[in-house]
Amino acid sequence: MDGQPIIAPACSQEAPWSSTDENRGNQASTKRMAELQLWCRVAFVDPEGTVVERIALWGTVAPDLGALEEVAHLQCRATRSGLRAVLSEVAPAMDELLELAGLALEVER
Repeated sequence: MDGQPIIAPACSQEAPWSSTDENRGNQASTKRMAELQLWCRVAFVDPEGTVVERIALWGTVAPDLGALEEVAHLQCRATRSGLRAVLSEVAPAMDELLELAGLALEVER
């Protein structure tokens, strides 16, 4: 992982990784993983207000323009599908980027 955004289903509060190493079965890995940071959660909401999908956006470093681009893509995906993208649990660094870029996103505060 080199700072690229990681998108995962937002069904849990846990970071999307396993403590086992694929090459060694169920033994714990001796490699130290970079700690994932939650950048934000995104809910896709239909016109009636029903959440149809939830995802979480994670990264190993502070969010950057790549993370901002991913959020913009998610917003486009929502709009094309007739949905709204609603952000929550936005990390302070991600919030700053969103404000700087002027993306018109709905953010739960």
